[in-house]
Amino acid sequence: MKILFINNKTAQCGVFQYGKNMYDGICKSKLYKIDYIEIDKFNINYDNYDVLLFNYHPATMPYLNEEIISIINKDKVTISIAHDNCLLNFKYYIVPDPTFISCNNKFKIGRLLFDYSGDYSINNVPIIGTFGLARGGKGFEKIVDRVLSEFNDFIVNIHIPESTYCPSSVVNKITNMYGNDTRINITSQYLHNSELLKFLASNDINLFMYDRHEGCGISSVIDYALSVKRPIGITNSYMFRHIIKSNILLENNTIKNIMDLGTLPLQEFYNWNEENFILEFENILRDIHVI
Repeated sequence: MKILFINNKTAQCGVFQYGKNMYDGICKSKLYKIDYIEIDKFNINYDNYDVLLFNYHPATMPYLNEEIISIINKDKVTISIAHDNCLLNFKYYIVPDPTFISCNNKFKIGRLLFDYSGDYSINNVPIIGTFGLARGGKGFEKIVDRVLSEFNDFIVNIHIPESTYCPSSVVNKITNMYGNDTRINITSQYLHNSELLKFLASNDINLFMYDRHEGCGISSVIDYALSVKRPIGITNSYMFRHIIKSNILLENNTIKNIMDLGTLPLQEFYNWNEENFILEFENILRDIHVI
């Protein structure tokens, strides 16, 4: 059985990166053959494949439509990764949300953490980190205000990589607000996975104070933050629904209290490793009778 994994053209965006990370994991299975392609229009030859797996989002693949998918469905199995909603008429959907209950043609899959074995900094003052692509509603200024209210000595590291699909106004706004404060470091260069993990591991705690964002898909920032096994503090955002626990919510706790707990509240999430992710994907393929 042969799969074609179809991603959008290389871009600085969470959808593209999730798809690339997923492929890099599931390509290690011995139960099927899988190829990878990046496209900016749909003009590919898929005759030699049994399954077409799309990393579909309407913002990154606007050229796909119901007509194209209906034609492919006539003699191929189509699967879409459902980031926010199950869109278009694919035969099956994979929902990367541990809180989702599989039903009908929609199948839950867990998250995919990275294997980090790099260094950890020993810091003289508390270092609080955060990152996220340059979109609104991510609460970067809230993090700074919260740190200022709790700490006298500190460093805040804010990494806001500019995105293909988002304006640079967020980076400019945060730089204008805090760029003159030597305790606050703001960076925007797009980092490779290994560099981003090293950045997160250098912080004593990583905070994410997103707005609620009701109905949105899960944010991949948590995958990266969990991977380095540092404490995490979050707001009660719908995008963090898979790790909501009262003792890491910033609405309920001080940053210091969350830091004191270390990674104890996060232990149950560390089983979202590559091995288990591959097993879940293989079981989905069994459920739809392609292996």
